[in-house]
Amino acid sequence: MRRISLFCIISALLLMHVESGAQSRTVKKFSPNTDSTVVEMTAFLTAVSKSYNKDADTLVQFFSEHWPEWSSAQQVSFLQLANQMLQKRLKPFPHFKAFIHTYNSFVGSMPNKTQEKGFCQSMSVLIGRSSNQFEDMMVRYEKIITEKEINSFTSTVHWYARNSMNYQFVCDSLPKIFFPYLDLVGTNGKDSVVIHQTSGNYDPINQKFYGKDGVVDWIRAGLAPNEIYVEIKQYAITLKAPNISIENVLYYDFRYFEKPQLGRLEDKASNTPLTEEGATYPRFASYDRDILIHGLYEDVDYRGGVFVRGNRFLGQGTPDHMARLVFYREGKPDRTFHLVPVEKGAHRIIPLCGFTVYCGGFHLPFRHTVALQCSQEGLVADPWQGRFATYAFFQHLPSVGDV
Repeated sequence: MRRISLFCIISALLLMHVESGAQSRTVKKFSPNTDSTVVEMTAFLTAVSKSYNKDADTLVQFFSEHWPEWSSAQQVSFLQLANQMLQKRLKPFPHFKAFIHTYNSFVGSMPNKTQEKGFCQSMSVLIGRSSNQFEDMMVRYEKIITEKEINSFTSTVHWYARNSMNYQFVCDSLPKIFFPYLDLVGTNGKDSVVIHQTSGNYDPINQKFYGKDGVVDWIRAGLAPNEIYVEIKQYAITLKAPNISIENVLYYDFRYFEKPQLGRLEDKASNTPLTEEGATYPRFASYDRDILIHGLYEDVDYRGGVFVRGNRFLGQGTPDHMARLVFYREGKPDRTFHLVPVEKGAHRIIPLCGFTVYCGGFHLPFRHTVALQCSQEGLVADPWQGRFATYAFFQHLPSVGDV
């Protein structure tokens, strides 16, 4: 019984080896004579196991129809790459199938000679890498060519090059795609992050985009894109989940600042549909903790850091560098309120000498209320909010609790 089982296992392994190696015995090298390519490719693609017969017939028909449409130079380049694939022992399925479709899509994009050179160099490098990633890379390149889809992370998460009229395939040590102009869009099907008016190089192997310049606005939060936005100089992001974090951006908000503020940008696509009022992204945090906003409200100045979360404009400070409100009376400073983080759950305002108030941050602008938000982490979490009606209230400072 054990002998029979061992015989069956060995036979199955031999059969698998024979089927997987069938193509290598049929065609060792494609002839440089382009008139015989269709015949040779047909022999190569059909020398597969029966499970691939239907796919082989479909691919043979596809190749036979499109081969005459390619220029002589494009046919020669294809054969050079195809022979390199044979040397790497790449198989008709899935490798040659993916390559043929990608190459045909590239030819159909009407490339110039520079683009053809860069594309073929990139293909050569990819062929020389691991065969396990080859099919995925071909699919990625074909989607860039046909759909301007730069990367597909999951079935719902995609990155696109929107408003991109042209791009270039380049190759030094690794293949890249250069976009001289695009709007870089990451979406999960429910929400999107967008870097407008940018450019850069996409590294498809590592799924990274190295960008230069760009603009992110707050239109998702209902704020005018020509009044509130950040400018980006340089950035590098991995095109997987639709979120970005970029340092050293310039934040423009013409409601409060004549000059832009330097800081960090974070943006993330929400997994649930949000209204403009409920939007919590994009976010900006200033590096400067001593920004002056003069006349934030009548007879009130603000000095401290700035944190923007969706459509909420927030004050920000630290225990070492407290944000503060300066209230004026008859044109002169009258009271100063310092705002610093306290322990979570401390729902109180403590009047000290000089009317110091301990709290994590506050909601701006006041309009007819002052909203104080307290949290140990600053402005990321908001466990409570107190609302107070007028400046006279601060004069008397009655005890307050949660609202």
